[in-house]
Amino acid sequence: MAVDYTTRDGIAVITLNNPPVNGLGFSTRLGIVKGVERAQADTSRTRPSVRS
Repeated sequence: MAVDYTTRDGIAVITLNNPPVNGLGFSTRLGIVKGVERAQADTSRTRPSVRS
């Protein structure tokens, strides 16, 4: 998968994982959207963080 979703200290961490350059192909963009939606649905998380 091009995007990983983890949580750390109440923060949803969405990490781009599409080597070698983390290009924003369709699967990566879709993964970001799904990660943000997942973070929004989880009321125990305070905010999402996207990183590469």
